[in-house]
Parts: sequence; structure tokens; C-alpha cells
Amino acid sequence: SSESATTFGNEREESEGDDKGGKDEDNDLDLAERKRIQAIYEGKGRKFRKRRRVGRPKTFRENKVPEAAIMKQGEANMLYAAGEYEEAAKVLIEVVKLAPSMKDSYYTLGLVNEALGNHRKAVESMMIAARLSSKDHDLWYDLAVKCEEAQLDDKGIVCFTQAIRTCSEKRPELYLRRASMYANCGMVPKALKDIQTVEQLSAPNTDVKIFISSLYDKMGKYDKAIQILLDLKKGANQSTLPLKLALPLTHLYVKKECFADAMNIAEACLDRLKEEDPGNGAIIELKVNAGISALRIGDKKKAESYLGTIYEEMNLKSHAELFLSVADNFYTVGNVEAALKFYEKLVGIKDYDHIALYIKIAECQQSVNKVEEAAQNYRLILSRIKPSMLAYLEVSILLAELLQKLSDTKEESLALMDKLERDMRVFEFMGVDIHPREQKKICGLYIREAKLNLRHDRHERFVKLILPILHFGWNDSKSYFQSRSRRRQKLKEESKAGGKQQRKRSKNVKAPLVSEDDLFIYSIECCKWLMHMKEVEKVKELLACASSCFTGKTRTRRSARKNAFRFLWAILDAYEGDNEKAYSQMRTVCAGATNSNVLWNFFFQTARDSGMAHHSGRYIARLRQGNKSNKHLMLAFGHHNFLVGNHLVALREYFKLLQKSKCCQEEPLLMMCIALTYMQYALGTREDKKMMLILKSFSFMMEA
Repeated sequence: SSESATTFGNEREESEGDDKGGKDEDNDLDLAERKRIQAIYEGKGRKFRKRRRVGRPKTFRENKVPEAAIMKQGEANMLYAAGEYEEAAKVLIEVVKLAPSMKDSYYTLGLVNEALGNHRKAVESMMIAARLSSKDHDLWYDLAVKCEEAQLDDKGIVCFTQAIRTCSEKRPELYLRRASMYANCGMVPKALKDIQTVEQLSAPNTDVKIFISSLYDKMGKYDKAIQILLDLKKGANQSTLPLKLALPLTHLYVKKECFADAMNIAEACLDRLKEEDPGNGAIIELKVNAGISALRIGDKKKAESYLGTIYEEMNLKSHAELFLSVADNFYTVGNVEAALKFYEKLVGIKDYDHIALYIKIAECQQSVNKVEEAAQNYRLILSRIKPSMLAYLEVSILLAELLQKLSDTKEESLALMDKLERDMRVFEFMGVDIHPREQKKICGLYIREAKLNLRHDRHERFVKLILPILHFGWNDSKSYFQSRSRRRQKLKEESKAGGKQQRKRSKNVKAPLVSEDDLFIYSIECCKWLMHMKEVEKVKELLACASSCFTGKTRTRRSARKNAFRFLWAILDAYEGDNEKAYSQMRTVCAGATNSNVLWNFFFQTARDSGMAHHSGRYIARLRQGNKSNKHLMLAFGHHNFLVGNHLVALREYFKLLQKSKCCQEEPLLMMCIALTYMQYALGTREDKKMMLILKSFSFMMEA
């Protein structure tokens, strides 16, 4: 404090005496040091300088611009004014190399790119210019508007953020427009934060609230969007609901599939606006919403009255999006002919005359049995796109699947498959950075192509396509089930710790790319053809990958699949000559599937080859203890005794089984087994019984 500092100073002065320049007896501080300390107490000490910033000073960008750069900048401006944009771009690139800090060169380069139609490059160049003068609000705002017009939402977010920072006041409009871009990019939390900021800055008027409702619509929050409009509706007169409220409200009700509510609001508003201009875009949109609602409710008469007039009267170029929406809804309700009529109207319209439209038209033609026209449409699409594109693969598969329904098209289909194999590039679907939706699409297309190759007996191509998918799919499925297992364990521990917990679906557990049902079917088929090709190592790799998903306890359905893979391992072991291992595998397999004659036949084959035929009887007897009435086990036990020469025991088991069946015609296999047993028994018996046993054998053969 100032008082303590003064006291300190007075005490020092009294102790100094007459000699002001001398030193104190009890202290070595001289007068200058004492004054410095006093100044610190009074708040007048020396100011510590801030650490000097490292790097280029701000004034650098205006300094030392070469004369050549200024001359070339002028030349580029002249070229731009003359309309020679490509030459201007080349000169400006030289200017940037000579003087990287010149703002005007980047801005002019942006204007040149904009004139050439490269909007993204234009914005990127202008953003560099804005960075060089980072506090220029007008420049950032103009850039943000350009991004908005060019629908470059990712760049627009940056520009609006800078415009907000450089603005002298908080403008709700800027936050609202940035929120729209956040919503377009799917950045919902940030969009909601901007909306909240707008509501805090000022009370939104009706137009702003309608715009906020449209933002909630973009984010998929339909209930909130509808609630905002309903609150505005309460303030308005119910009988005179304005069009600007009725239109977005019906649009949201159609999206939520509340078609009755949409119909009521649309009809009430249209009845009131009968005298208005029927060419008004908002009224046309309202009629479309009313027609779609009537169509989805099932009122065909009203739907035709609204949508029929629109088909004849509406300006197609300005309302193409409405045509597409109507066509999609007709297709959804199964009215394919009407959908085809609306789709065909869009052919030749800019921004709509693309591959997706022709695919929809072809699908509609296919549904109404115009197969030749659909095939022609697919051929037209293939002529317009490059073989390196994913769309080429998709359309080729659609065409190949369609050609199977036509006669005399096998050669064209095979030629198409050959072209895909020869010219089509391989699309990567296993990367971490690939979006799951894109992964699923690519994987699905490859599976469909593999199936087409299998139908045309192109087994090598089938294996080449399906094998990587199976490896990826089984690993993906393993990760999925492990994640679910960890999730269940965690819930179990939480339940034990704090009572019963509400089970919630984890958002972190991603569903597998290919279902386990499909993986199992294609794995069996792939193993079969790999064995035909004698690719034993590839079979082992696939089985090892698939079997790793079935470790530990499994449910009934998965347990059957686990057993099937064990059976394939046994076949593989027998193929390599390891009969003992194959027999061991078959013991486990037959215990899990006692009702399969195929498995039992292979079991007896491996038992014979491994020299364990006599020991297999005890194994079958153990299985019978738990289920004595099982017909397949009785047949297997009889067959075992037949193989080891116990013909009487075998006949006894066969006749027991024959008594359980209703008639002999239902058991031809059993009758044949009895006949063969009698024949074998006859070969080893006395001459006087041999003829009788042979006759019995022939009688059972006749009945079989």
C-alpha cells in the first residue's frame, strides 16, 4: 500500500542522517537500490518486456514485392479483362511463385477460376487472399456468400466463422446461415449451438422461425420442426393459415408419413387460395403434397385430381424436383406405370438427366414387362460412362441379371462378364477410411457379380471375387460378436453392482458388412470349387478364418454352422491322407448332427480307412443311450454291424427300424440295406440256407 511505502521511505530517511549518498550501517543497500524497491511497492517498477514473437512479422507481406511480380500482376489483370482466362491463370501462378505474400494475385486467381467454372479452386484461392488480410470482414462475408451459392458447405463454414469473428457486432443472420451449412454437413451439435445463439441474441420473427424449422428438418428432427410451426399456427387464424406456414407443415407431415394431417392442412389452404395464380410455385408444391398424401392414404380419385393437373400444367424445368418426388411416391405405392410416366418426363432436363434416372426408368420398364426397353436403357447408360467407374459395374450387373430373362442372350451376357473381368478396376472396400455405406455397396456388387459368374459356370472368377469378401466378412463378424459379448459382460457387471440396469443398444457396435447366413452359404460353395481346383491351402485359410468365429459356446443355429466347418476340416484331412484326424473330427460332427445320412456315410469311410471300424460300434452305442428311438442312430448301428460282419445283429436293427416305419415304400434305403445284408450273409453260410437267403435278398430288392 502507499501508506506502508511512505512509512518505509520515512524510516529509511531518518536512519540515513545527513549523508544521503552514504550506506546504512545495518544494510548494504545504496540509495538507488532503495529507490528502486520503493518504486516497486508504489507500482512504478520496470515493465518486463514480452517475449518477441518468432517468425515472419505482419508487415512482411507488404514488403519487398519484386517489380517483376507487380508487372506480371498488371499483365494478368489485362488478360482477365480481355476474357483470356487460361492465359491469365498461368501468369498469376508465376506471380504467386515470385511474391507469395501478394493478396491481389490470389484474389484475381480466384476470379479467373470462377470464370473457368472451377468454383472450389476459386474459393480456395480467395481464402488465401482473405488469410493475408485476416481482419477484412467484407472479404470473408463475400467469400461465405460465394460458398453458399456454389454449395461448398465445408469452405462456407470456415468463411462464416471468420466473418463472425471479424464483425464488429454479433449478427444473428451470420449464425443462422452457418447453422444451415452445419446442418448440410451433418454437424448437428454445432448447428444446434448456432440456433441457440440466434435465439439468445434476439427474439426470432416468423420468417426466422420458419427457417429454423427448415434447419431442424435438414437435421432429421421432424418433431421439433413441426412443433415450431404449430406454435406459429396457434398465433395465426386457423381459417386463414398463411401459405408460408401451410407448405412447410405439409412437407414435414409427408416426411413423417402423417398423411391425413398433411391432407387436411393442404385442402383447407387450397380451398382458400382458389382465386390465386395457379402457376405460383408455392401453390404447386402444396398441390403436390396434397396429391402425395391422397395417394399414400389410398384416395386415388383425389390423387389423380391433384397430380393429373400438375402433370399437364406444371413448368417442368422450374419444378423438376417435384416431378421426381411424385414419381418416387408412385413407385413406392406400387403404381409403376404412373411412376414411369413421370420419370420419362425428366429425360433431357439438366441436373436430372443422369444415370440414376435411367436406372429408375429401366426398373419400372422391367416391372411392367418391357424387358427389351429396359435392356436398351442399360446399354445406353453403359455407353455414357467409363469402365473405371463404380456405376459401370452396377449397371453391368443389372443388365446381366436382366439378360437372363431374355432368350438368345447368353453370348451377350458372357461377353459382358468377360469385359468386366478384363477392363474393370478393383474397388477397395476393406480400408478403414471408407464409409460403411460405400463399403456395403461395393461388397454387395461384388457378391452379385460372383453369383452371376457362378450361374455361367465361371468358377475361377467366382472364387477370385468371393474369397476376399469371405475373409473380410468373417473377421468383421468375429469383431462384431466379440463387441457384443463385451457389451453383455459389462451390462452383467453393472447389474450385479447396482441393481437391474436398463439395457441400451450400443452405438459403437457396428453391424457386420455381410450377414453370417450369406457368409456361410458362400463359404461352403467356395470351398467346394477350391477343392475342385485343388487349392488346398486356400481352403485351409478360409476354414481357419471362418472357424475362428465359432470358438466357445454357440447357440443352436451357429452350432450347426460350426459343425459344418468341422465336416469340411474332416474332408480336408482325409484328402491329405490324415485319416485318424479325419475320423476324430467326424466323431464330433456326428455327435452334433445325428440325423444326416451323408455324415454317417463319411464317418464309416474314415473309420474304415483309419482302421477304427471295430471301435466305432462303442461310439454309436454311447450316442444311442441318450436317444434310443432315433432312426438314424439305429440305421448307423445296423450299418456298423454289417461292415464288421455281424449280419444277424445288423438284420435285427434293420427290422426294428422297419417296424417303426409305416410302409416299406417310405424306406427304400432301409429295404436296400436289408437286401444287401441278406446277400452278404448268404455268401458266408451253408449251401442249404444260401438259396433261401438269396431269395429273401431279391424280394427286399424288388420292394425297394
